[in-house]
Amino acid sequence: MKGVLMAFVVLSLQTALFACLQDRDTLADEARGLPDVVQVITGRFPRNPPLFYQMRLQRVAAELKKNPHQLDLYDDAGVACDRIGQDDEAIQWMHQKLPYLQQANAEDKAVQEHWYRYYANLGTFLAHRWLRAGANRANISQMEQARDYIKQAIKIKPDAHFGREKYQLKAMEWIISPPKDVDYDGRLNDFLGLAEHLSYEGGQDELKKLGYEDATKGLSGLITLGNAWESVDIFYELKLVLMMQNKATLVSLSNFRLQELIKQGKHSLHPTAPTGEKLKNWIAPLSYEPMGWYPASDKPDQLEKFYHYARAEAEAYQKQRTEYMVQRLKAGRHPDTDTSFWNDWYDSGPPDPGITHSWWFNNPWAVPLAQSLGAITLISLLLLWTLRKKRHTPHIA
Repeated sequence: MKGVLMAFVVLSLQTALFACLQDRDTLADEARGLPDVVQVITGRFPRNPPLFYQMRLQRVAAELKKNPHQLDLYDDAGVACDRIGQDDEAIQWMHQKLPYLQQANAEDKAVQEHWYRYYANLGTFLAHRWLRAGANRANISQMEQARDYIKQAIKIKPDAHFGREKYQLKAMEWIISPPKDVDYDGRLNDFLGLAEHLSYEGGQDELKKLGYEDATKGLSGLITLGNAWESVDIFYELKLVLMMQNKATLVSLSNFRLQELIKQGKHSLHPTAPTGEKLKNWIAPLSYEPMGWYPASDKPDQLEKFYHYARAEAEAYQKQRTEYMVQRLKAGRHPDTDTSFWNDWYDSGPPDPGITHSWWFNNPWAVPLAQSLGAITLISLLLLWTLRKKRHTPHIA
């Protein structure tokens, strides 16, 4: 199990920026909707283990051998390959889809949807291959090709999937042609250019004027539905958007996430951006921020405590979910084909941010006290049960 979890972590780290993947899970994700921003920042959303995609790939590949006209299965196969790091194979599945797509009726809405998926997936697969190969700027033409495919996808379906493709495209263009000045007033220049537009008032109106009024949703989509959970640049952009919306508590939580990523050795994809402590000072300072921003809340320690509490809970949730899935997957069961796959799964839900106001959360000795009282209560109940049992046991002469 530990090996499965490690493989899952390694794969998720390799493409930490782009993901506008289109397969059968995309519609289900849209139907569920995005988690709230607190869950996005703390990582409290589902991710599937590699075995899930390996089994799907094996099944749909066999189905396509029998009937190669099932266009949606090429997307399933391509995305599955991408999720397990098989970039060339993912791209090849799109090449295999193309001739059957060209034979289909272009006026059919379902076929138009498949053209959109073809361009979105192929552009994303090409970008992922460039990133996994080391993001070598000598091969930047590969990213340019990927960008052009994403442009085609947006042309067909501009508002798809929470608007995330618009922000994926902006990030790609920023990597292809990064700003000459790496910082603006002591802040890293971001791919939406928001560092130049921060202000105390009118931030939401400014976002609308710039065409980014849906930025929170689009960036959250890249994090939860794609691979941007480990991306410094996406979380930094989300933080700037939240600053412009004057959502101070969420800005502070974003800061904690950025500090965590930088501590883990993550860095910006801007080619001349600093790393380590200097990067932290530019994008996630502990106190004063350029433009007069300060951390939110009159109790910043309380917010930080909640962040670490929520992160630990999110990691425990992900571990439990992965173990649940792997146990059943190894038994030959898969949610694509087994409607009872999730019958025994229980999720108590994410922690409520309001927990920071509770008495026990703010007293370091409250949890040990509660544990001690619980143990005393349990022992007392056992003693009562033992005494009652003795009282009702018949005496044998």
